[in-house]
Amino acid sequence: MDESIYEKLTRYCSYQERCEADVAQKFKALKAAGSPAIYVQRLRQENYLNEERYVKAFVNGHVRKKWGKTKIKMALLRKGLPAAPIQRYLSEVEEDNYQERLLKAAEQKWSRIKATTDRERKMKLFSFLLAKGYESKDIQKVMAQLAKE
Repeated sequence: MDESIYEKLTRYCSYQERCEADVAQKFKALKAAGSPAIYVQRLRQENYLNEERYVKAFVNGHVRKKWGKTKIKMALLRKGLPAAPIQRYLSEVEEDNYQERLLKAAEQKWSRIKATTDRERKMKLFSFLLAKGYESKDIQKVMAQLAKE
């Protein structure tokens, strides 16, 4: 094990929460020889890597960035993280704040959509919110709320 590579990886993990996929990518970027597995194992033993902490930090950070639960879940699954902690932390997201963020995003986008018909405008809004990772049932509730206003 190259100690200088390990030191770089510990600094990388100390800066912010990382997952195994992030460390493997950094390992490759450092053009290090061999497999990142021994480094990952040591980083876990010394608590630089922790999947639970990473999932919690990722969920909280991306909810603040106005990502929907679906988009957050897919991003974490692409990184190879287990589904159980993902579901647990997504279920802990405060539903009131989540719905408020969705409504605010919808209202802001609604005023900026350029469309010739109301139907076209609704379709564009729906597509936008779906791309942000919000679930269609939540989008429909918000659109009904917007229609009342």
